[in-house]
Amino acid sequence: MALSDFLTNEQKAKLITTAISPGEVYWMNLTPEEGVTPKEEDENRDKFFVVMGLSDEQIVGFLLINTHINQNITEELQLLHYPVSEKKYPFLKKPRYIYCGELKEISREKFTSMFSSPIDKIKEDDMECIIQTLIKDSPIKPKILKRFHLIL
Repeated sequence: MALSDFLTNEQKAKLITTAISPGEVYWMNLTPEEGVTPKEEDENRDKFFVVMGLSDEQIVGFLLINTHINQNITEELQLLHYPVSEKKYPFLKKPRYIYCGELKEISREKFTSMFSSPIDKIKEDDMECIIQTLIKDSPIKPKILKRFHLIL
């Protein structure tokens, strides 16, 4: 049994809101509601993701960590996969890619209901590169980046 099993949703929400930090990595069960396509006949998918920010409306903005570069998107978007190594982040077990082409969203309530502790935190040098990629190269609109406090 996890510590979160003993907390009410209200208590979880308070903890999450005060504790959530950009760069934290989570492993959670995500659905099409969060923009994650399940494999084959599944209804959801377990994925690693990196929290990028929390909006004033209490929406968590995040980037997915993928096992492979998606070959079904344009070459321009394929270049937005930031490589991360299992040597630097042992929880990964093998090299992976943070996809900087789409900032996904999940409500604080849903995030809270799936509450877990972060697995790790992306190192500052990698976060700087990821944020710069989002600002300079990604198709994400500045309005969205501002919403998650990634730009002023």
